[in-house]
Amino acid sequence: MVLENIVVLIPALNPNHKLVDLVKELNQIGLTNVVVIDDGSENSSQAVFDEVQTYRAKVYHHENNRGKGAALRTGIEAMKKSQPHIIGVVTADADGQHAANDILKVVQNWHYTMISCSARGIFPSRKFPWRTRGSTLRHDELVTKVKQDAERIWVWTAVAAQSKLILAIHIGRRSSADAHHLLHQVWQRLAPDSLPIFTSDGLNLYFYGITAHFGFWDKPPRARKHHWFPDARLQYAQLRKRRRGWRVSFLYSIIRLGSRQLIRSGLKALSLTGKVQTAFVERANLTLRELIAPLSRRTWSTAFDRHHLRLHIQWGLAYYHFCRPHQSLTTPIRGPSKRRYRTPVMAAKLVRRRWSVQDLLQLPVPEGIWLDSFPATQGCR
Repeated sequence: MVLENIVVLIPALNPNHKLVDLVKELNQIGLTNVVVIDDGSENSSQAVFDEVQTYRAKVYHHENNRGKGAALRTGIEAMKKSQPHIIGVVTADADGQHAANDILKVVQNWHYTMISCSARGIFPSRKFPWRTRGSTLRHDELVTKVKQDAERIWVWTAVAAQSKLILAIHIGRRSSADAHHLLHQVWQRLAPDSLPIFTSDGLNLYFYGITAHFGFWDKPPRARKHHWFPDARLQYAQLRKRRRGWRVSFLYSIIRLGSRQLIRSGLKALSLTGKVQTAFVERANLTLRELIAPLSRRTWSTAFDRHHLRLHIQWGLAYYHFCRPHQSLTTPIRGPSKRRYRTPVMAAKLVRRRWSVQDLLQLPVPEGIWLDSFPATQGCR
């Protein structure tokens, strides 16, 4: 890991020479990228800030005292504009209570802390039986960017309409191979005898992924080799959109597998409207954008690369599945509360109660699970 890509951010109000000593020690151990925020200090402290700049520290000034939170925001915004290559920030106090060697230890282990927390997001999917029976699955993709890739990154999702479980998620391009990766995860998560109703937008790549994973091998008469046959029970519908500029002017559905009557009756049997729509998965994608900072639109929190984007998404999915109640899954009960708030894993009957963030953080994770989940750990920047 390159220490120049880590910033030590120090908010300061009327500092003394302990700030100078701290910046000097940070330079000696290799942490030369130091940013100091003057949060409206008195004129007598100007000499301290001038001396700090002799050790290559950048100093930003507030005319008035705005508080520590505003000082941190000022520093982070300034770094993102002037140093887009930064991958991490460590904050320290200006009164000398944080030793330079302790700051170095935090910098050297920060990515292992991220991986450990993200492993807690992956481990529940291994701890609990995710072989579920999805009655209807809806697929969609959302687009984002990472700092180390000039091209756009696509995040593919598959959502169970009834339980709101996000059964599969894949990060990649918008290609046939990526669609197959997503559908392979779906095939692994579904029970062996479960064959849901598939719906998606008008992207034809889903059709090839579905027919490649749900079927059987058979040898036709007079054939030399076995051939792959899609399951005759497959039901797949697409909702296609015609746009005029940025607005959707017309919607229509087509049936790629099965019949319209069977799909409509199957959706109505699940207490749905019977119409082919992508509202559930689009709403789930919007929830992910609001929940996971690197997926937000016009955000400063762009992920450094695909690996870090995956870390953020895995942690966000753990919170979405185990901690965040879904309003549409609320059920009425007897008692003063009158309703029971449920998470997607509660609706899928995988757990009995809603987890808190503390429960998720205290979940025992076997040693080395992140080595299996993140094979690129040693190359993490």
